[in-house]
Amino acid sequence: MGEFSDPFRCKLSVITNALYIGIEHVWDILVIDDLALIFLAFSVSFLSIILHILLWRMCAATPSNRTLISLLMVFTLMQYVALVLLNIFGGWELNLKLLPIMMVVSTAIIGCYIASYPAIQANSPTFQISKLIAESGDKGITKNVLYDRLNTSTLVADRIDDLINDKLADNKSGTLLITRRGREVARLFILWRTLLKESKGG
Repeated sequence: MGEFSDPFRCKLSVITNALYIGIEHVWDILVIDDLALIFLAFSVSFLSIILHILLWRMCAATPSNRTLISLLMVFTLMQYVALVLLNIFGGWELNLKLLPIMMVVSTAIIGCYIASYPAIQANSPTFQISKLIAESGDKGITKNVLYDRLNTSTLVADRIDDLINDKLADNKSGTLLITRRGREVARLFILWRTLLKESKGG
């Protein structure tokens, strides 16, 4: 039994070590590269957002949402071009085959930020109501006070300015007229609400 067990244990040890090395190698490829991929994608997206914030703070007036989308995409693309150049000329060992995946991840992150930006940038009535309730503390706040605090400027005027800045409407002698782009957005909005079996209103 002893003569059989020693060779058996030796073979078992070799097989176990081989499996361990193989699993470790696959783990390095699938996990560590993925972590590096996610880290780089998040870093690129985060830096693009930081550049956007710095640029917005230097502007006297808040640029349009169209400008935001264009700048974020340009910032992100410039960073990926820089990564490729560093990989070619700077001695970096970035797997360029993963670059399309990284760009998809970054685009998804930037897209989420762009989708949430209007509610952050604008004076959203929902956020303002939440802020007023939070400021009231334990004593709370009545609906009548909310009605008094939320004026027409908050609910309407700022949104009209957004429509004009984004070229969705024109203000001609005090009269608002929808633009071609605004009409297309309205049709898309109506179509989407129709698919959801909702009314055409907001």
